[in-house]
Amino acid sequence: MKKAIFTKIGNIKSLENNKRLIKLLCRVKDIIDLSEEQITIIKLEDDTGVIEARIFGDDEERKYQLNNVNIGDTVLVIGEIRKWVSDIYVKSKALKKLTAAWEMYYSIRLKRFKNMLKSSND
Repeated sequence: MKKAIFTKIGNIKSLENNKRLIKLLCRVKDIIDLSEEQITIIKLEDDTGVIEARIFGDDEERKYQLNNVNIGDTVLVIGEIRKWVSDIYVKSKALKKLTAAWEMYYSIRLKRFKNMLKSSND
C-alpha cells in the first residue's frame, strides 16, 4: 500500500504529475451532489488555497464516505491527485470529520512534517 504524503492544498500542483496519495487537513467550503452523474464534489480550503475533492459511486457509497460531513467542518481527506482537462482535483478515498482534538493532533503532525522536509533540504 502506498504511503500518503501529508501536504497543503497550495503544494498539490508540484505533486500532480506523480498521481500521489495525499492527506489534506482542511475545511469544507461547499458540497455539491450530482446524483445523475454519480458524483459528489466537495470544495475544500486551507490557508494555502481551494481544491475540489470528488467522490464517485452510487448514492449509498457517496453518503457512506461523506458520513455527516457538513459545510464548515474540518476534515482529513486521503485521496489521489487527479487531472481532468485542466482541472486538478483529489479523488477521495477516505474523508473523516475531525473533532477539535483530532484537528490539533493533525495540525501538529503537519508542522512536524514541514520541519522534517526543511531540515532534509538544508
